[in-house]
Amino acid sequence: MAGRALFGGWLQRLMHSQLVLYGLDRALAAAPDEPGCWEAIRRTLIEAGFAGLQVRLNGREFRQPGPAGDRPCWQLCIPLPGGDYVKVERSYDSPVQTLFVGPLVDLLHRSLPGRLTALASTPSTDAMALARLAACVDSFEPAVAPRAESSPPRQRPHPVS
Repeated sequence: MAGRALFGGWLQRLMHSQLVLYGLDRALAAAPDEPGCWEAIRRTLIEAGFAGLQVRLNGREFRQPGPAGDRPCWQLCIPLPGGDYVKVERSYDSPVQTLFVGPLVDLLHRSLPGRLTALASTPSTDAMALARLAACVDSFEPAVAPRAESSPPRQRPHPVS
């Protein structure tokens, strides 16, 4: 039995699944923003054979359409706090690594809420850039050079006719 499990690929698939999930967990923890989380999720799930993805992270929607066609597929939705979610779909004819699906759901449900809370409380790069710009600007009033005192304009003499 152990020989079949080892040489039949079961142990190898298990180890591969664990490494992929570990990489996803690390990528989510290192993501600087919601698009970074999306990219980590998208890359991992597409490589794992999922066809379509729809993700909502801190209210921001991301989508990777599945292949066009009438291929039947199954769907999985992982609800997250605040109305966020991860929805995935996979064709019935794609090989399913059952060793991957359950731990994937657990990982996303466990890791994403805390990460999204941290990202929501961190100012965005755009907000930080605006704050730095505002600190460099004394005023939004245009700078005007002081007017020099001048004598009244000279009047031209009228021609005598």
